[in-house]
Amino acid sequence: MYFQLKPPSIAKIRAKFIIEKLGNYPRNIDNINLFFTGRTGAGKTTLSNRLLGSDYFLSTGHQDCTKEINLIEFPIGLKCFDTPGVCSDELLENYNRVALGINQIEDCPIVEDLTLARYRENCSAPQEENLSISEFVNLEFQPDLIYYLIAPEKLFTRGDRQYLRDLLKFHQNVIYVFNMFVNKQTGVSYFAKEANIQDTATQISKVHHKVLGQHSQPVIIGVNCFTGEGISDLLHQSYMMLKGNKGKLFKELIQYQQQKTPDEYVN
Repeated sequence: MYFQLKPPSIAKIRAKFIIEKLGNYPRNIDNINLFFTGRTGAGKTTLSNRLLGSDYFLSTGHQDCTKEINLIEFPIGLKCFDTPGVCSDELLENYNRVALGINQIEDCPIVEDLTLARYRENCSAPQEENLSISEFVNLEFQPDLIYYLIAPEKLFTRGDRQYLRDLLKFHQNVIYVFNMFVNKQTGVSYFAKEANIQDTATQISKVHHKVLGQHSQPVIIGVNCFTGEGISDLLHQSYMMLKGNKGKLFKELIQYQQQKTPDEYVN
């Protein structure tokens, strides 16, 4: 179960080709809504930026300071949503729940409106819209795939388990991304111990099976969000989960990496 994360040479090359392919992809895919969720500081924004090749999302682990739902819109039809952190601030968790169409926590401050910050190609600043809940719902941003970012060294607490139970009642296309990273600001290593990883995976499996049944196996991927290591596995599991026309993008990203990476690595 322990994820051995090695130096990032090949991972960085693969991440480079994700960016390159996204930038030149033909505009003929079905719309895909990709959401990033998880605790504050788990790596949602870092992984988003790594996948997309730029610091579109400017949060540095303090996303719990804002009620914004950050959205990048690619011309090809891919929409990526970075949501406020959960299991830290009760009001801001409700912002997250609104973004994902989950029931709000009733004994916490109820959210009535939120800010949607849209990032588009060739725009230097996001376009912000203040929306009521009904206005946001009418935009029909239903998640096709959710990356649930988890830092295993922080364990999977009661609040995390409650959030996951509620999430799975509404969405089943969830990939659990175990972020094994080093804090860029402090240089402190946050690589989780084997016991942390095993315990977190066990807690996730219990909730996953209880909500979706024993036949449904949770998909857990280890990723280093700073280096990009593990992203190839993440793309593969994304394709396996979506398949069809919506999975086509992930399949072609994988094929493009496989074709280009060997020569680039040699160079």
